[in-house]
Amino acid sequence: LSELAEVKENQSDANRKALEYKRTSLAPFVETFESFVQSVVKEGAVHEKVKSEPMDF
Repeated sequence: LSELAEVKENQSDANRKALEYKRTSLAPFVETFESFVQSVVKEGAVHEKVKSEPMDF
């Protein structure tokens, strides 16, 4: 049980550390990068959908 509590504590610490960039001068750059990654993922999903659709002639 103590190990489980330790894991939960480490996860919450990791989440807090991951969000600490918002308090730094890097925040706008990280947000721009996240936006770029989201658009690439969406574009990839569209291309996969097009590839998987059969072509009727």
